[in-house]
Amino acid sequence: MIVLAAGVVAEVVAGRSATTRSDLLRTTSWQVLLETGDQALARGDAPSARRAYMTALFRARGERSVLGMLSAAEGFRTLGDREVVERALTMAAALDPAGEADALPMAAHDRR
Repeated sequence: MIVLAAGVVAEVVAGRSATTRSDLLRTTSWQVLLETGDQALARGDAPSARRAYMTALFRARGERSVLGMLSAAEGFRTLGDREVVERALTMAAALDPAGEADALPMAAHDRR
């Protein structure tokens, strides 16, 4: 929220319109989206968690972050969605042809 508030103030000072929610979603990193998914899961909101993890997966792919993609896969594993886990792992492997992702722990997104 602090980042959003700072962004809104900066936009107003610069004479532009305030940042919309859709702008925030486009600029949010995969880490924040994973946290959002984790929070949704903790409160029992699986559909919101799934959306956040899916957005994180594709955001991480766009940022070419193997760690982010593996972390999103872990979120889907927690949800019990094996099909998406397999697809996420395939996507991560495509970005990491050297196989360096194998050295990363599957629970890499555990930021606690």
